[in-house]
Amino acid sequence: MSLIILGREVFRYGIVGLLSSATHFLSALYAIEILLFSPMVGNLGAFASGVLVSYLGNTVWTFGHRRGATFFSGQQRFIRYLLMVTCGFFYNAIGMLLLSERTDFEPITCIFLIVVSWPAISFLLCRYWIFKVATLS
Repeated sequence: MSLIILGREVFRYGIVGLLSSATHFLSALYAIEILLFSPMVGNLGAFASGVLVSYLGNTVWTFGHRRGATFFSGQQRFIRYLLMVTCGFFYNAIGMLLLSERTDFEPITCIFLIVVSWPAISFLLCRYWIFKVATLS
């Protein structure tokens, strides 16, 4: 594995994550403030749009050089991606519960630990599971 390729993937993954978060935020703002959707509905739709931006950005740009060499079909990758997003939700919820109830950390510290650790975990899941490169056997 080339460190240059790994570094490029990490950088691109970060940029895609920022774009996904911005899409989520701006879509929620638009849905709630302009379209007058309820906060729950507006946020859910915005979250879905952020997930789509994230998936497409990582498929085309972050791991795009692996296209044609990946082990899984597009549909399989998308299902795995959705599973990863679902795991992220539970990681966030359970992590907050455990950290806030079983440690002396302030709530903001718990949130920080979760927000900092999940991108690293999800990058590894993407690189080695969702966008896994096919090997010749």
